[in-house]
Amino acid sequence: MKFSIIRSFLFIVFFSSSAFAQSKDAVKIIVDKNFDIQRAAETYLGNRNLWTYILKANHLSGIEDIKNGMTITIPANKVKNAYTEISNAKKSIKDALEMGAKILAEDLLNEAETYYTKSISEASNFDFESSFSSAKKSIVFSKRAYNQTKEIREKTVDAIVSYKKGTLQKRISSALSWIPAELYDNLREKDIARTLSQSNAQITFYDLSQIKLNENSQAVIQSSRYDPLTKKSNSKVKLEKGDAYALLQNSPRKKFVVDIPGVKTKINSKYFWVEKGKSDTKLANYNGEIELEAKNQNIIVGKNQGSVIPDGGVPSQPIDLIQPPVLSSPPNLSLTNELNISFGWIKNTSAKSYWLEIAKDLEFKSVINLVKNISDEQTKINLREPGIYYWHVCSLDEKGLPGNFSETFAFAAVGGSGKPFILLNDAKDIIFTNQSQYTLSGKTLSGSNLTINGKSVDVASDGSFNVVRNLNEGKNLVKIVSENLKSEVSVVKRVIFHETDNQLKLINYTTDSEFAEGTIITNSKFYKLNLRTIPFANINLINAVTGTNSQAYADSTGYFSITLESESSVSKFDLVITTQTGLSNKFYFEVILDTQPPGIQFDDFSKNVNSPNFLFTGKSDANLFSINNEQVLLADDSTFRYETLLKQGLNIFEFKAEDEAGNQTIRKESIFFDNIPPLLIDKIIIKPKGKNKTALIKIKAYDDSQLKKFASVVYSINDKTQKDFARLNEDSGWYELEVIDSQYLNIISVELEDYFSNKFLYDLSR
Repeated sequence: MKFSIIRSFLFIVFFSSSAFAQSKDAVKIIVDKNFDIQRAAETYLGNRNLWTYILKANHLSGIEDIKNGMTITIPANKVKNAYTEISNAKKSIKDALEMGAKILAEDLLNEAETYYTKSISEASNFDFESSFSSAKKSIVFSKRAYNQTKEIREKTVDAIVSYKKGTLQKRISSALSWIPAELYDNLREKDIARTLSQSNAQITFYDLSQIKLNENSQAVIQSSRYDPLTKKSNSKVKLEKGDAYALLQNSPRKKFVVDIPGVKTKINSKYFWVEKGKSDTKLANYNGEIELEAKNQNIIVGKNQGSVIPDGGVPSQPIDLIQPPVLSSPPNLSLTNELNISFGWIKNTSAKSYWLEIAKDLEFKSVINLVKNISDEQTKINLREPGIYYWHVCSLDEKGLPGNFSETFAFAAVGGSGKPFILLNDAKDIIFTNQSQYTLSGKTLSGSNLTINGKSVDVASDGSFNVVRNLNEGKNLVKIVSENLKSEVSVVKRVIFHETDNQLKLINYTTDSEFAEGTIITNSKFYKLNLRTIPFANINLINAVTGTNSQAYADSTGYFSITLESESSVSKFDLVITTQTGLSNKFYFEVILDTQPPGIQFDDFSKNVNSPNFLFTGKSDANLFSINNEQVLLADDSTFRYETLLKQGLNIFEFKAEDEAGNQTIRKESIFFDNIPPLLIDKIIIKPKGKNKTALIKIKAYDDSQLKKFASVVYSINDKTQKDFARLNEDSGWYELEVIDSQYLNIISVELEDYFSNKFLYDLSR
């Protein structure tokens, strides 16, 4: 009978199968009329949308193939292990990012992100074994990135050399000679760093802000301080000669200052350029605002504006930076057998000169040449070796202020080497699209073998190729390999983000749950939001009351942090997310600044009791209320009731009330419990000496709390019983009672009592 009842629902057993490499346990279900495949997916796989995987695992083409009495196998642990490892990989990448791996261990972090994205893609295709393996590899690389970054930062005193090309030297303030500065060398306060001709270097500070010194430049690390208690950083650099670009990590807790003689600077920009000349300092700003103050005059240098500050003088009014020229030759994605390349562009009538920058990578980290002060619309450069090159140009105005660089052109300088190369029509490392398909096209060495993500691609006789790829929502990784007959290879990696409205959400980065609009209550003027959205999205936070705004940018995982600054007790904000493809969404927040701690009120109670059962009652306007770290629920009318069992002696209770804003009130109360009567230790009768006619009855007693001042004593003289009270002598600790002396003086009893009303009658007649 019992067996038949069980079978009327689901019959579940566990079995071992070599088909499940990650976890050998699977769930086996015998289907009955109550079977629901979505409910089974939610129960055993944690996601009701994985019901199609149950069909695939059982080689079923549709729900209609499921029949009563058939056995359904669910590799539950394999799925669980894969998603658990994906979650672990995500956390590991987050830890590496927060440590600063994007700057100090970028290659390792990129590998971690590549495998993480691969694991998600494999899981979405139900390849959970591969997904588990890829997630594990992601964790390996992210931990390496974390450890490398941690090791570098732990060795960092004030700043470090995070990149260098050519010759970088350093000199401590007390030294006369220069010494070579190597990669990851420390730069301390007052140290001087300089680049020589055809050299550049990147210096990274403790807060991960960076300055990039161009050739023939010299800077002093004036200060670089970090307070671990407040988590505030303060860095200050003085550019003594030459020029540099600054890329900062701005927040209310990070302050970066460029020292300009006679000028007070307040930087609210993430990207700007500065140059120290013989008699002035030039500043060009490409993001946010920079405030300059000198001789009681203030100016604001906005985005794409610049200023010239004479030594000891007043900064010029903001000057709009001029647009870059249009590039012409070598054409984008062109091939040449020459290494002596003529670079040209269309004249910008506003420009007085140009800068040409050439690099081996799209992000211009490996700059091989920065040619300045080009007065014409062309110049010739010898590249020395074959390869893929990227170049762009910026225009300078009559003041010598450089504007933004132009778009980037790419070309292949083959030089007759026969080595394979890959030139993509879309010359970007990261590509964004809101279409579900993307066409990868470009050129490679004619006759070479070309593969994209391991699959062969047809190459035309002129080396061109054209492939349409279907995209998954989110991050898509593309690896293109070109191999010649000598087995020489060229590899290009691209990331394609397929953006959809479905992704345009705000996710709480800590809890991984959707972050809803509404009210935020805080006790701090600065409230930091750690959120996630579409990778590389632009974030604009607008104070709806003051109209001021601040910006943030989501990183490659979609993570960003932004700080809400409350100007009053109630502040209102609009947070606008705009993706790289133009998708946009607005979120509204209201921030209530509450610095008033919650109250705790007690009903009357005695602090000295002789019963172990004790009851606290009272009222609190807290959201969270605890007594000795034990959560206590408040009633609807905010009252509380807490019953406890006291231990003998002193009992200490800590009451903690915390409101929604995080304000706390802590009160401690002491209850003394004593239900043991005083202890009789000794009794003596001291006979009189000399002519004295009185004897002294002495009683010694002890109590954990406090003895009463009097003790009732019954005694007899010549068989006549009398009763009196002995007084406590607090100096000696004895009760004393003077009585008429007699040969037949005896103590019959004594009653001892404490202030807790604990008393005991000691019979001393025996």
